[in-house]
Amino acid sequence: TAGDIEVSATASASVTSDATAEGTVGFGDASTMGVSDASASIAAEAVGIDGGSGDDEINANQRVNVASETSGNVTSTSRSTADVTFGSASSGTVSDASVDVQAAATGVDGGLGADDISIGSLFDVSATSDGTVVSNAQSDADSDFGSASSSSISDASASRRVSTVGVDGGAGADEIEVAVAAELLAQSRSTGSVETLSYANADAGLFGDAYAGTATAASSEGAASAAGIIGGDDTDTIRNFGSLSADADATLTITSTAISIADSTFGDAFAGAASDTTIAGRATASGITGDGGADEIETQGKLSVNAAAVTDVQQVTVALADSTFGSANTVAGSRNTSRGAVVAAGIEGGDGGDTITAGGQIAVAGASDVTVNSLTVSGSGPASSDAQTLATADVSGIDGGDGDDDISGMGEILVAAAPHVGVANRT
Repeated sequence: TAGDIEVSATASASVTSDATAEGTVGFGDASTMGVSDASASIAAEAVGIDGGSGDDEINANQRVNVASETSGNVTSTSRSTADVTFGSASSGTVSDASVDVQAAATGVDGGLGADDISIGSLFDVSATSDGTVVSNAQSDADSDFGSASSSSISDASASRRVSTVGVDGGAGADEIEVAVAAELLAQSRSTGSVETLSYANADAGLFGDAYAGTATAASSEGAASAAGIIGGDDTDTIRNFGSLSADADATLTITSTAISIADSTFGDAFAGAASDTTIAGRATASGITGDGGADEIETQGKLSVNAAAVTDVQQVTVALADSTFGSANTVAGSRNTSRGAVVAAGIEGGDGGDTITAGGQIAVAGASDVTVNSLTVSGSGPASSDAQTLATADVSGIDGGDGDDDISGMGEILVAAAPHVGVANRT
């Protein structure tokens, strides 16, 4: 290539669903139900240079920029009210929102055959995905002289996956080189938030019973992977004399709220609230990967690899009931599962007996951070909460993989792994 190459793929979607149910009766019963559902699936893929099948010679001596970007915003809202003077009032809501977002970017795809690929200038490859999901369910039942029942269910989920490869040799005995003046960048970023709210209020006024129940479910999954050079199958020769970096970042948040309130004067009142959240973030980054075959890998330049996974959960579950002359009972329960994992390697030999020479600087860092802040309140009854958390960081400077390898490290190798868990669980 003699001129600059700019390749970009962008996909986005915004979906909104809104449902409202209302019922007002003077004498008699009223029953209302609101149901709302919204979802989106978005994908984008960008490839700078595709060698296809056969033995190719690819010389990228000018600036190459390949970017893939996806975003999805989904909102689902359901509201229901039932208002009765003399009679019973019943109100219910269900809201569901989900999004699936994928982005992939490849700078050079050698494909099949024995390819000769050289990078001689700035080579920037990036993929980003972002997804925001909001599910809101609110129910209100009110009877002045009768019973009141209110229920609300809210579910929100998101899945985000991004992958970036600077140079993928593919199958065949490939020769891949990053020149002295070249800079190869591979970056992946997956971000997004999930918000779910479930609210139910039952007011029985004077003589009826009041029941309120809420349930929320929220899940978020994000995976980001970045690789500078992948040799692929067969015996490959990979050399880095310039600057090569691979960065992967997965940052996810969940906000979950479940509130139920029941009130009666002469009748009984009961309120129940439950919430369940699941979050998993994974980031994988590698500088040079030989894959299968007896590969020859050499780096005399600078090799930088970073992987970070951050998850954050804010969870509130509340059940309150009050009766002046009757019984008042509540129950509240919350559960959370949080995972954060990173895998980072400067050089991976893969299968086969590889020869690896590291003469330049190799810096590899991996950090996973898991945070949970949960509050569970039951005003007149039992409350329970459970939080399961795990943060892992698997970081290596040089990983020979399977086979009998010959590894020579003459340069500086810096490796840092930092897993962290922070939990505040109050009941």
